[in-house]
Amino acid sequence: MRYFRIFLLHFQYAFELRSLSVVWTLITFLNVWLYLLFWQGSIRSEGISPGGMTLADISTYYLLLMIAGSFIASHVDEDIAYRDIKQGFLIAHLMRPFAYVKTKFLDEIPWRIIQGFFGIVVFVASMLFFHINVQLVSDWQGIVTAVIIVILAYGISFLWSMILGLSALWITEYSGLQQLSTVVAIVLAGYLVPVNFLPDGMRLVADVLPFSYMAYYPVRAVQGALTTQESLRVIGVQTVWLVFFLFCFFH
Repeated sequence: MRYFRIFLLHFQYAFELRSLSVVWTLITFLNVWLYLLFWQGSIRSEGISPGGMTLADISTYYLLLMIAGSFIASHVDEDIAYRDIKQGFLIAHLMRPFAYVKTKFLDEIPWRIIQGFFGIVVFVASMLFFHINVQLVSDWQGIVTAVIIVILAYGISFLWSMILGLSALWITEYSGLQQLSTVVAIVLAGYLVPVNFLPDGMRLVADVLPFSYMAYYPVRAVQGALTTQESLRVIGVQTVWLVFFLFCFFH
């Protein structure tokens, strides 16, 4: 019950700053639409994308990617590095009778809910206004596996963000590592182009590292583009990364 009350307090704070969530969602929306317009022009001229995706597939992918960027992508590392560590608020957290990771989790969830809601609103508005034929998973087995993949994706994203933020305890200038992580994620998580568009070598690297399992594969699962075997493989790899990050965090 006490954790639920903490969650409500954090939700109230995040809701008071909902204008920030709107701005961040719109920034994600503009980036996504730039990518989408580029690929729409390319597909219309060539007939099909390099990865074999149709216009409806690529449109659905980038619109869902906007929701993934708002709902799944955790940004708790900035708060940990700059506020808790650099400004010294970590001491106050350590003095409380609550686990630090649980506090940060309850702090981050309201932001994901609010920004995810705005992302869905923009998604539906874009679909209706631009008459986009959205293709989503429809069978129950696909829906269940997609939900599992999305939940695991958030867990990986949150733990990675926690570890990244806590690295400020040992690194004097944290921003360089943060920017490096952002650039790598943009390329290998499928934000710039879908992972199946990448060259074979880069696609292999993307399948090994955790970034594609935070965005690309959850989006493809919600699209219904993964077979049962592919979904089970993704869940297996996500589980391995989740356990690995848990081990790193607690050791």
